[in-house]
Amino acid sequence: MPLRAVGVTALLTVLCWGAWDWASSTGHTTIGMVAGVLLVPFALALIGCLALTVVGLVRMATEHAAARRARARALASGSDATTPPERRIAA
Repeated sequence: MPLRAVGVTALLTVLCWGAWDWASSTGHTTIGMVAGVLLVPFALALIGCLALTVVGLVRMATEHAAARRARARALASGSDATTPPERRIAA
């Protein structure tokens, strides 16, 4: 999952927002305008990275749940789900 990308994008977004807030409160109009223009793409990139991370987490959770259900079904039916089929010894 792109956790590093989320962190970097969040850091850039927060720094850009801080620069915009500082510049707009101190009267530095040029810096405020540049930071304000850059804030929109950074915020959109952050939202996109967060969406990709959530989708990846949901996919991992569903795969783990399916594996747990398959393991529980195999144990309930009496077969050994932990060893591969080629290693099982027929009784």
